[in-house]
Amino acid sequence: IDLKGIDQLTVHYASKDQDATIEVHADSPTGPIISQVKTTPTGDGRKYADVTSPLKTPVGKHDLYFVFAKPGGKNLLALEWVLFGQKGAGETTGMKPTEK
Repeated sequence: IDLKGIDQLTVHYASKDQDATIEVHADSPTGPIISQVKTTPTGDGRKYADVTSPLKTPVGKHDLYFVFAKPGGKNLLALEWVLFGQKGAGETTGMKPTEK
């Protein structure tokens, strides 16, 4: 993916009772971290929330890897969609289900 002009990402997630971190790496699961999204419990595995985080845009096209860290937890959060955008510009591009 080419992230030219993209400086933030938003995740739509649910997490019953634990904090977690989503790391976005460029080129491999251990590659440079270009964003970290800190999530907090939403109270229910079906209650979703949005969190937006800055994104360090690498030059050119890169594969992106989403690495989930949930210290001490057994149940991973539910990630429904990821949206890439520009601060103050509204939606740019993303992996988001079609709204009805």
